[in-house]
Amino acid sequence: METRKLLCCAGSLLLASVASAYVYDIGSFDSGTDGWALSGFSSQAGRSPTASGGTLNFTPDNDAGFQWAIQNSLRDTLGADLDVIGAATSVLLSFDVTFVTAEWQLGSVAGADAWVQLAEVVYNSPSTGFATLTRGNAASGGLLTDSANPGFPGGWSANPEWYPAGYTTTLTWDITNLISGAVASDGYTQLAIAINYNSNIDQVGTFYFDNITLTAVPEPSTYAAMAGIAVLGLAVARRRLRK
Repeated sequence: METRKLLCCAGSLLLASVASAYVYDIGSFDSGTDGWALSGFSSQAGRSPTASGGTLNFTPDNDAGFQWAIQNSLRDTLGADLDVIGAATSVLLSFDVTFVTAEWQLGSVAGADAWVQLAEVVYNSPSTGFATLTRGNAASGGLLTDSANPGFPGGWSANPEWYPAGYTTTLTWDITNLISGAVASDGYTQLAIAINYNSNIDQVGTFYFDNITLTAVPEPSTYAAMAGIAVLGLAVARRRLRK
């Protein structure tokens, strides 16, 4: 009977862990950049992001086209927790991004759309290699979902008739395959986000990032270890109570 009770308690603890998964805050920007900097893959000298007003603010250079924006060294931010993420069965990268339409000046082509995209995510380390996830590409191992624009995830129009003031959206990337095998002992662990915009934008505005998180569901063996630890802890507590 006592063993059953211990197993039931351990099972309850395990289910609670499964239900909540693990959520890692890697960018709240309340007191700084939280380790986010200009991407090492970028050629934009002097365009480092800054933190103010509780957001990470990045203004790219004015040449239209694909550009790497921001990156974070996950081993420095997460430490040993990166091992849990690298072995997880599911990993989601989520963040809020805000655009202010008035900051973006359109070109002279009448009626032409001026679009902006959060184009790619990359993870680069000795254990995983250079792995890229393109926007909305299920074949590359993950999908991008967009709370405000599900039909064109990660995209936004600078045309004022579409968004007169601007808007904020929450983007979620499934980066499970991208980050699988990541370990904290790697010499470099770069998670980077890229942007893109077309030639009908004459003056670029700022990307305001916030609430960057990683949500990981641990592999089954991790749950088994957690259950074993829970049973051991409950057994020790029971013996102490008897004494």
